Amino acid sequence: MLLPSSSKDATPSSVLQVSRHQARLLLLKKQFLWPPRSLQGRQGLLSYLERVRMVQYDPVNLVGTNPCITINARVKDFKPQMLEDMLYRDRLLFDHWDRCASIVLLEDLPPLQRNRSDTNWRARSRRPVPPSLYKKVKNRLAKSEEALTTSSFSDIDEREALLLLLAKGEVEIHHREGPRRFFTLTPDSRKHLYSDRSYFNSEDEFFAWMIKRRIGSTGLLAGLSSIGLHSIVGLNPTAKRRVHQQLLNRGEICELQVDDSKMPYYCLPDDMPLMQEDKALPPKACFLAPLDNLLWDRRMIEDLFNFSYRWEIYTKDDKRVYGPYTLPVLYGEEIIARTQLQLDENMLRVTGWWWQAAVKPTKKMLHAVEAALKAHATMLGTIAVSESLANALD
Repeated sequence: MLLPSSSKDATPSSVLQVSRHQARLLLLKKQFLWPPRSLQGRQGLLSYLERVRMVQYDPVNLVGTNPCITINARVKDFKPQMLEDMLYRDRLLFDHWDRCASIVLLEDLPPLQRNRSDTNWRARSRRPVPPSLYKKVKNRLAKSEEALTTSSFSDIDEREALLLLLAKGEVEIHHREGPRRFFTLTPDSRKHLYSDRSYFNSEDEFFAWMIKRRIGSTGLLAGLSSIGLHSIVGLNPTAKRRVHQQLLNRGEICELQVDDSKMPYYCLPDDMPLMQEDKALPPKACFLAPLDNLLWDRRMIEDLFNFSYRWEIYTKDDKRVYGPYTLPVLYGEEIIARTQLQLDENMLRVTGWWWQAAVKPTKKMLHAVEAALKAHATMLGTIAVSESLANALD
């Protein structure tokens, strides 16, 4: 298939036939996973965010948090402190709401304000908050020498006021310690980033921007029901269909037919060249985080990679098939296995390994997996126990 070299060559509303191999290439190149760990340092981390625009945040930290594992798969010699500094010291990245709790770029804060909703942040009680409490909470934050958490406020209405101030942009997340968020008043220098929700001229313009943003965050969108379009404020099925058709008609998104798949796929025109073949690269391996951008849409991963994945951390022990925090293992363009890792006395051990049924391990594959384990251990500041990997692979 001859691919267009740029978006201006795309034909509006045409459907292009591509293979699963080409679809996987687009995804993996878009995600800087062709090959893994091809980026370096802070600039590499920024390059990744500039391409995908967001990484999903999750505080669970058994062998690294979701954003750290996600970034480590792309950025060589990544350390969690690098992300902490860029988020909470340098403020190049922001702890914000997008698809879910996410890490986003500073420049995306103004257009994202329209996607902020008090339901994203508030406690479950959703109690009405007396207006006088806003002033009381802000005064306390202003007088405190340290950032405060919700537990710093004993009154439930004050907690609600704190979270509503976060939704309004008058309060921001100062830093996190595990699952705990610490809050301070938004400094005057950043208030303008949160206060103006008139960035878009119309609701459809906002929806179009968000749909393209979500497609760009993964590389491909598998149909309009894809979970990749989750959590866009106001986007109901009617609006989704309308704006989706507008984007197709204007050539701002491309529709793909992937082999015999029953799902329509969509990508951004500028990403079409990613499907072109290039010189063969020695395959490398990496571990994928449970909420890695590549894995958002489990249906798409099963369709394109023949890999069925479920994050079992919230599954009862007797109903788990694998383990509470299994990580898919990517090798080249295939997901070949899943693994359960464990930190034990400053050592990273492999406590579970499950090959995909069709995979036949080779020496090259095993050496690549060992390199991926060492890279993960380096991120955690520990050492990998190769014996545990060898035992697991037997």
